[in-house]
Amino acid sequence: MIALARLRDACGQAQRLVRLGCQYLSLAGSLAVVGACVNELPASYLPGVSIELAEARADVIANVHYDLSFSIPSNRLESIRGTAVVTFVLTRAGSVVFDFAQNAEQVLSVRVNGGDADYVVENEHIAIAEVPAGQANVEVEFVSGDQSLNRQADFMYTLFVPDRARFAFPVFDQPNIKARYALELEIPSDWRAVANGPRLSREMDGERATVRFGETAFISSYLFSFAAGRFEVVEQERDGRTLAMYHRETDQERVQRNTQDI
Repeated sequence: MIALARLRDACGQAQRLVRLGCQYLSLAGSLAVVGACVNELPASYLPGVSIELAEARADVIANVHYDLSFSIPSNRLESIRGTAVVTFVLTRAGSVVFDFAQNAEQVLSVRVNGGDADYVVENEHIAIAEVPAGQANVEVEFVSGDQSLNRQADFMYTLFVPDRARFAFPVFDQPNIKARYALELEIPSDWRAVANGPRLSREMDGERATVRFGETAFISSYLFSFAAGRFEVVEQERDGRTLAMYHRETDQERVQRNTQDI
């Protein structure tokens, strides 16, 4: 009985993938190959970001904004949990595919326009069914992977070049879908954080701190970045602006010798 139940679950998962694949190929205008969905997974859903998927998404998705939050534990062996709220304009109704190179268990929930969504996590993608045309709002709760977060005992930094943002959060991970990024980091209270956007606030709550950053300009996914950890900060005024140097150098003579030039 258990084996039969698992087989039914596997068949159901396969049928949902086929349905989503057919919808997405139709959305992309590739009607000639929809029939191939019956027997095999379309190229758009293979691991990585295929040129077919990239071109299809760029044709129907515009004006993207990511509102990201990450909760970073002090223990590097504990997982980082996050939420991505992605708003965008979809010019044609159908399924939408996000890149997320983690296991299905690391996608905790998916909501579209405030309601629970029908979705499948497979081959480094989250495929969401039946997203209506117009302004879309997709919220995904997830557990990040560490592959592009470069975590150490008391600091971490992102490195998303060339297409590694998808290891950390759900994203359209292609350079021709530029977006604005806003960020919230929950970190240990003795850590500092820096990101692409301007720092808006820092609030303390016991042994945790929440740092919020304003949105960036329109940038490609591989340029979005942040760092957090036990950093020393040196600030100086230049032409009416406050510049900050975040560092972990223990040689104070070296710091003083190079601060002006940095």
